[in-house]
Amino acid sequence: MKHMITELEKHVETGLQDGRRLLESYLNACSSEPTGTVDCKFQNVILSCTIDDQRQVRAMLSSLLKSYDEFHEQLLDAIRKETGDIS
Repeated sequence: MKHMITELEKHVETGLQDGRRLLESYLNACSSEPTGTVDCKFQNVILSCTIDDQRQVRAMLSSLLKSYDEFHEQLLDAIRKETGDIS
């Protein structure tokens, strides 16, 4: 599990869209009603964890997605400001 989370962090750091897609697929793997692609390897690992661990991982992934989206918005705002596009 830890290895997979580390890989996720690397994806988020190196490629914004790829990282977000992987993050969403991990989060979908933790959901009883996924809204998109599910990472089957991650799902198999998460299902082998205790319910409490599953909840903690899901909360961590949700928090990471929120932070990712906030960072992405800040980055876009900075780009708009730099280029003079304030729309």
